[in-house]
Amino acid sequence: MASRVADGLSKLQLDDSLDSSGDDAVPFLGTNEGARRPSVGQKKKGLDSSSDLSSSVSTDLSSDSDDSDSDDSDEPTTTATTTRTRPSKNGNATTTKRTAGGHRAAAAAAADPKGKGKAGDKDQEDQEAKKKEEEKNAAAKKSLDYSVFVTNYEIDPKDIKLGDLLGSGSYGKVYKAKLYAKDVAVKKLTTKFLDEKALRAFGHEVDIMCNLRHPNVVLFMGACTTPGNLTIITELMSKGSVTDLLRDKSLKLSFKQRMSFARDAALGMNWLHNASPPILHLDLKCSNLLVNDDWEVKVADFGLAKINASGTHRGLHGSPIYMSPEMLLGLEYDEKTDIYSFGMVLYELATGEEPFKNEFSSLQSLIDAVVKKNERPKIPATCPVRLAKLIRSCWDTVPSKRPAFVDMLSSNVFYKVSLEATLRDKRACALWAQYFLTRETVTWNEFQQAFTDFFNIKARNGADANRLELVRVLVAKDRDMVGIEQFARALECFGPLETPAQFLDEIEGTLREEWFHGDVTEAEAELLLAKHKHGTYLVRFSSTPGSFTITGKNKKDALAHFRISHKAGLAFCLGANEYVRPCPGSAYQTLFDPKAAVTSVRPSFYSAQDYQYS
Repeated sequence: MASRVADGLSKLQLDDSLDSSGDDAVPFLGTNEGARRPSVGQKKKGLDSSSDLSSSVSTDLSSDSDDSDSDDSDEPTTTATTTRTRPSKNGNATTTKRTAGGHRAAAAAAADPKGKGKAGDKDQEDQEAKKKEEEKNAAAKKSLDYSVFVTNYEIDPKDIKLGDLLGSGSYGKVYKAKLYAKDVAVKKLTTKFLDEKALRAFGHEVDIMCNLRHPNVVLFMGACTTPGNLTIITELMSKGSVTDLLRDKSLKLSFKQRMSFARDAALGMNWLHNASPPILHLDLKCSNLLVNDDWEVKVADFGLAKINASGTHRGLHGSPIYMSPEMLLGLEYDEKTDIYSFGMVLYELATGEEPFKNEFSSLQSLIDAVVKKNERPKIPATCPVRLAKLIRSCWDTVPSKRPAFVDMLSSNVFYKVSLEATLRDKRACALWAQYFLTRETVTWNEFQQAFTDFFNIKARNGADANRLELVRVLVAKDRDMVGIEQFARALECFGPLETPAQFLDEIEGTLREEWFHGDVTEAEAELLLAKHKHGTYLVRFSSTPGSFTITGKNKKDALAHFRISHKAGLAFCLGANEYVRPCPGSAYQTLFDPKAAVTSVRPSFYSAQDYQYS
């Protein structure tokens, strides 16, 4: 039986001018001026135009915020000392020290010009320093006493064995460590941040984390609350952040994998938003999505999270380029501000690029673009239509129009986007979506039943049902399981699936050809051709979806590999007729003739006994 694929491949013309190169040839915030809603000319509290717009910041603008009450306490206490030397009455030099904020040291030096009181002063200073340290530690302990984790999750610092440094930031450092013989991640607060504000933030983060239990939220394992050694211990996410993986040029994440990341993140965020009361993350971005050994994503970093008991909040929290318009303006916001940030995450997963990369030099220019001009990152035309629609809905200017995480998950949008990107044939995509939407592999019996039901093959044509055994040869791994990617490759080579009869004709016509050896590697092809004369060739699948590769022996008995570019339903690339003699021994021949001679380079599992084709 003739087929378009077999006919196209059998007429290929190659010449020596073609390249023979193998199978694959060819914090950003400033001071608040006191306004609840900053005007265009004002700086936001804590923002500095010289900082990174992708860095995390936190500034409350609401009237009930206690940040304004602690401005003075946040300033580090410094002592400036000036030294002046002058002659004394007895002709000796006298050194007088003046300390900013008081004259006690200068008075002591004048009363004791020979320095007899220095030891006493030092003792007094040491006592005062010790007293201040004790007061500081007492305040620290008091600020943490309310937390339930003090009794339930307290870890002795001596049980933690620090290892490699994983990362660092303004708050402190993150280490790989051992706790009770298990690998963990340790977030250690830098000692210089041991002020009341930092301690409150530390206690707040731990209080939130110790109550979260979900497979897509980083697992909190304990904390050290000893002042001077404040530490949060979590499970170790060995592959780092999604940002790390996207920026790794040596790692090519498949689109399916990136959509799996998106769904995992949505699952974790949905858990937060459905807590009672809801929890707002407020710093959702790819660098706060961590990946474990099983390529599962978990939401991390709850330093800026808020418990949404009141329903709405004000203030700037998170990274400016991920902030919603309402937050940038200092307006009230709720869970939908996280949805806006998720839209930016989806954009980054789709493109591999940071949103608004290098487009804005200041916060004000970002606000002008996002709020006044309603600008968003440009979605490339190659982005799947369904995904582009979801991204735009997430970063809608009107918060109420943004979808909730529960709606995204219940609609199976991430499965659908991934499926449409993998199976480009519309009918095949409809088939898989109807029967196996959330699955990547199914049994052959399940696939055969779905295929025949979808196309009503049994009722119309028993011969077509029999020929499905040929499809099994191409798409069933180890005979019993059908993978979506194997199905997609078969469609790229022999599709489109406009009618099952046409699809099966293409497969049968090609598999009947003696020169077609199918799924053999470059090395296996060379072994098959080794003992044959020049001019002998075979055709096999290319590693490029939809394409084929010719491996042949030229006049010098050298082996060459040529890719045959092809897309489903379209023509093949043709050249000068050099390879005309097919290589015998294809394992597929036993499907049609049990007595056919097969050249074995590895164990064959294609046989008339295994596949009931007749």
